[in-house]
Amino acid sequence: MNRRLLIPLGIEPDTTHTELQLQKSHASRVLLLVSYLVHRDIVYKRRHVDDHDFLPKPSYFHQLHSNLLKIIFGKKHYKHFVQLLERVGWIEVDHSYVNAKNSFAGHRGRSKSYRLGEKLFRVSEGAEKYKVYECDDRKAINALNTLVSLTRRRKVEGIVLSERVKGLLLGSLDQIDSGTLPVGAQWSFATGPSQCKFGRRFHSAITNLKKVRRSDLRIKGYSGHLVEIDIQNSQVFMLGQICNIDLIRSAIGEQNLALEMIIGELSASNGFRSLLADLANGVDVYEALPSGLGISREQAKEEVFKLLFGYPYSNLNSPFDQKYPGVLSCLDRIKSLPIATNSSKKMHSNVACLLQRIESFFALEQVLSRAIRDYSIDFVLTIHDSWIVKEQDVCKIQQVIRQVAIELFGMIPTLKVKDLQKKAFPKEKALGQMFVYSYCA
Repeated sequence: MNRRLLIPLGIEPDTTHTELQLQKSHASRVLLLVSYLVHRDIVYKRRHVDDHDFLPKPSYFHQLHSNLLKIIFGKKHYKHFVQLLERVGWIEVDHSYVNAKNSFAGHRGRSKSYRLGEKLFRVSEGAEKYKVYECDDRKAINALNTLVSLTRRRKVEGIVLSERVKGLLLGSLDQIDSGTLPVGAQWSFATGPSQCKFGRRFHSAITNLKKVRRSDLRIKGYSGHLVEIDIQNSQVFMLGQICNIDLIRSAIGEQNLALEMIIGELSASNGFRSLLADLANGVDVYEALPSGLGISREQAKEEVFKLLFGYPYSNLNSPFDQKYPGVLSCLDRIKSLPIATNSSKKMHSNVACLLQRIESFFALEQVLSRAIRDYSIDFVLTIHDSWIVKEQDVCKIQQVIRQVAIELFGMIPTLKVKDLQKKAFPKEKALGQMFVYSYCA
């Protein structure tokens, strides 16, 4: 049973009922609403900051359907509680209604937006901005479990993968020992994974874990190590596959003649051919670019991401354009082209949409379905362009990645292998060869 609530440090649970002049049971439901908004803030902030433990200050506005408020406070009293919390400054309400599909259980209708009041964040000057409160009120606990159940059902229904792949991912997440996850990831773990419409990426409680926190992951009933297999230069590698017309049609779900004409010009450019040659030879593009420029690999990676995913026609004389001439000019034209199935409706995000959909098709549907079929693998966690598996399955999943990449792309990406529990692994050097680790005989 879910009992744990995440609340700002500015709240003292034991005196909440006195401060708000409420019964203790009603105060617990207030804390439930606050905790729900805290988790919504964390989920929202994860889009910009790769850290589950970061709580924004101040909070953001989130649409809340009245059905959610009714579950927490009851049908007769929810308006009274909202007015009280707004009056004392615990929440702020945007009273302008918005016609949209609400994020709670797929409800449609006119919804107001709510956020936590700034007064709740004035207490702490340190890194921690929240604490865990163990709720003991039966009605509040029942409301919490109802919220979790409805949210989980809505999120799972939105996953558009094959049943076998979906079952593998959901089953693998269920094997995680939730006690090894940071507190800020508990809501995402309880409410289950989802799949975004934009890039068709699979999002779960581990997706936005800091890399240093991944070493804390443990599986129930499993004492071995977990190993992460990551595609090096994944976005640049997927860029090398953008000229595969079949992949593009699959990614956008339609035939777009204007897009395909630009892609034809891109594939014929010398710069794109040079990029493909570097990818086929295992060149680390992020390391190759900064040579002579006095910048680090991470700075070069950041610059490439700005060029690929930023606004068009701002990339003149960039090192990437000098090394791979003609590529960015074609990408700028793609960023200026309407693509009906891009859910963001922002044309400059077209390239990001295409690359993420190619990546998701490869990493989820193709690799995982083959892993199930050929090796009966029963545990895989994914973080977009990487897979986390048990150590005895490392060679199996690598073999699958290699086979699928050859069939789909005609080349093999360079893979980085890391034991999350600090066991040393040699880096795979030779492209086109499978590095067999000593225990994989």
